[in-house]
Amino acid sequence: MIETKQLILRDFCQEDFPSYAQILEKPEIMQFIGGGEPLSKELAWRNLAMLLGHWQLRGFGMWAVEHKESGALIGRVGFFEPEDWPGFELGWLIDKPYWRKGLATEAAKAALKHAFQVLGKPKVISLIAKNNTRSENVAKRIGMKLEKSILFHGIDIKLYAKKQTD
Repeated sequence: MIETKQLILRDFCQEDFPSYAQILEKPEIMQFIGGGEPLSKELAWRNLAMLLGHWQLRGFGMWAVEHKESGALIGRVGFFEPEDWPGFELGWLIDKPYWRKGLATEAAKAALKHAFQVLGKPKVISLIAKNNTRSENVAKRIGMKLEKSILFHGIDIKLYAKKQTD
């Protein structure tokens, strides 16, 4: 668990599923994630199971982001590196009512610190879909720099990166 000024980054639990599914069913939340489509309840379940499985297989993964003041689950933040991924990725997803409050930046900054100080990662990347200016701004605010553009799984992606030595 990681605590910041406004957030708690913690393990997902079964009780998070209804809120998590409601977040992933919103088109504006999912437009730049994966294939860009909202997820049905069934696919949201599979997504959550995959996130939990990532922890089991890799020893790291995504945390549930809980808003301290309301106690609400507001999204996810953390790491993703399945087989054949371009690197150790930091990703974030925050529910729309919590946009423009600096919460994605706060969560991502805490996760990035964890990657360097606890996990000892030399480099962290973020794969950001073309035209996702909100996520690009988060990446820049946490000190990441655009490294290159790539075509990844048929999607135009900007690869942002930060090295521990930066």
